[in-house]
Amino acid sequence: MRFRTLTISRVAEALRQKHHVALIIYPDSVTQAVQPLTKIFPKYACFVATPTETDRPFIVAVHRLTRTLDDAPYTDLIWAVLTGYDASDAQHSKPLIVRKAQRKAS
Repeated sequence: MRFRTLTISRVAEALRQKHHVALIIYPDSVTQAVQPLTKIFPKYACFVATPTETDRPFIVAVHRLTRTLDDAPYTDLIWAVLTGYDASDAQHSKPLIVRKAQRKAS
C-alpha cells in the first residue's frame, strides 16, 4: 500500500490490527511489493489504495504481481483491493466480488 493520505494509512492500520497481519508499504508502484510478498508468501493479500489509484493499470499490475511469487503460472494468493473516498467509507463498504473477467487479446 502507499501512504499517500492519512485516510489510507488509518484504514491499513485498522486492517493490520484487526487481522494481525504484516503491512507492506510500496512507495511508488505496486510491483515494489514483490520481494516482501515473496518473502512472507501469504495466503491472502489486501491492497489498500485510493479510488483514483485503483484504475485498470493498477488492477492489471496487482493481478500480474500475484502470479510472480513462485514459478507456477497460477495466482499465488487470494487478493482484494480495499478503497474508499474516506476512512469510514473504506472500512464499512460491502465487497464487490468479481467472479469472471474477460481479457481482450492483443
